[in-house]
Amino acid sequence: EYTLEVEMPGLITQTNSTVMHGNTVSWSMGTMSFFFEDYEMTVESRVVNYWAFIVSGIVVLLLLIAVIVKIFR
Repeated sequence: EYTLEVEMPGLITQTNSTVMHGNTVSWSMGTMSFFFEDYEMTVESRVVNYWAFIVSGIVVLLLLIAVIVKIFR
């Protein structure tokens, strides 16, 4: 018996594993599975870039302030 467990950062968006707990996925198979054919194990995850939201918010806020200042001049 062969078991592989992978812990991913962030939210798992796609995997071909049948066992998933939080951000950890695992695959279990017999050792003979590898001798006769390839076995592909896939997992994808996504991490939110909080700094991108913060920078975008600051830029929008600065643009809004610039427009308001220009209107009241």
